[in-house]
Amino acid sequence: MHAVWRSTTLGHGLLACALIILAWHPLLWLFNSWTDPSYGSDGALVFLCLSGLVFWSLSSPVVDGAAKRSQAMAGFLLAALCRLSGQLLDIQIIAALALVIDVYALAVLWRLPARLRSVSPCWLAVLFFFCLPIERLVQRVLGYGLQHVSTDGACTVLNWVTPVQCEGVRIMIHDHLVLVDLPCSGAGAVLQLSVLFIAVMAIKRPTVGNTVAGMLLVAGLGMAANSLRIALLALGIAYSPAGIDVMAQPWHDLIGYGCLTLAVCVLAWWAARLPSAQPFVQASMRISAITVKPLPALGLIWLALLIVRLPSHPVDVATAVSPPGLPWTVGGYPRQTLQLTTQERNYFTRYGGGASRAHYGPFTLMLVKTTAPLRHMHAPDQCLAGIGHAVHRVGGRFDTVPTAVYRSTDGQGHDWRIRVSFVSEHGDYSTNVAEVIWRWFQAPGTTWTMVQRISPWQVSEPQFNAWDRAVLRALDMKVIPVQAALMRPLRS
Repeated sequence: MHAVWRSTTLGHGLLACALIILAWHPLLWLFNSWTDPSYGSDGALVFLCLSGLVFWSLSSPVVDGAAKRSQAMAGFLLAALCRLSGQLLDIQIIAALALVIDVYALAVLWRLPARLRSVSPCWLAVLFFFCLPIERLVQRVLGYGLQHVSTDGACTVLNWVTPVQCEGVRIMIHDHLVLVDLPCSGAGAVLQLSVLFIAVMAIKRPTVGNTVAGMLLVAGLGMAANSLRIALLALGIAYSPAGIDVMAQPWHDLIGYGCLTLAVCVLAWWAARLPSAQPFVQASMRISAITVKPLPALGLIWLALLIVRLPSHPVDVATAVSPPGLPWTVGGYPRQTLQLTTQERNYFTRYGGGASRAHYGPFTLMLVKTTAPLRHMHAPDQCLAGIGHAVHRVGGRFDTVPTAVYRSTDGQGHDWRIRVSFVSEHGDYSTNVAEVIWRWFQAPGTTWTMVQRISPWQVSEPQFNAWDRAVLRALDMKVIPVQAALMRPLRS
């Protein structure tokens, strides 16, 4: 008996070592995504929800005697292969998917589906997936399409109330022009509702039919709630009573949370009527523990050490390009070239692409050129937030070329005005990365350039406008005026 116990304990210890070796770097990356403002992730809150479900189930007795060691070990091996893929491709989020599979395997190992308060290992793993910073990824890959869906839904609602003109992601209502910005794409609402739905599914363990129905309901509720929120904000901008600014706090958040609460109530009503899986009742059965033998665990350790030592060969490397050239003078100011940081130089050396930065008097111009915008292109509210800036988008200009306008406050309290445009080698323009990626998927290999213009906020707007137009002329960027007004975005 003691020999068996020692063998089982050794096996579990060796297995834990192997899992730590494989999961260490993905875990560090995941924890960093929870604290780094550039990710904008609420994954820590999702992890608390998942931990609560696990402890709620673990605190109940095992009532089914069937041990499933093979499922747990198969899960760990699959996680190792996933970690191998992430290591070779040098894509952190793929390596982090190994953690999702680990959660499934650990839930099986801890016998969560066989306890009195049973929880589905599969749904737990799906819930852990939402601990990853996927909202940014969803916005970057699907945001452009979701923006149009949300705008169309909002226009449908607004047409029931008042005449409105909609073009793309722009809404004209009562002589007010508003822009459905990328954070208003609806991705956040869908993901938040998905977390609630998955947590319920982990306990209910529904049939396939009910699962599909629930997924469709979540997608529909998320987009409907977001469309209603956009419509209410647009109405508030156009017909705001007593000078109330619906884009300021607390009105902006109250409208958003109110619409989301309506969607949550509908989802809760549906979930309450969802039949639960039959609970286990065979409490008198002999309980067999899941054991892990030392030899297979040693093999897993050897595999883990091999995986983490393999060299990376990233596949999303951009074509090597020379750093984009900067004009000698712009608006009468001579160029003062700024060197890229060591981190930036190493990044572009490893992943291709190129960047240049220079001062022109009080202004700064930065160009980033790449054939892989999914890897290289980032909006200021992501890259500057990573170095401690508080960034928010204040609108979009369309009097010259499509341009996004941001206001950024650094750690010393200095305010900066930032304008960003994205232009392709074919002359296509965009104001956000999501549209760039959307167009790049349609024409892979196209070279895109980010043109970022910066000035201190105290520089007058007419002075900045004059220098901005000089930049466009110096870079031979075609002026395509669409709307002279500064469009107010509907931010999340």
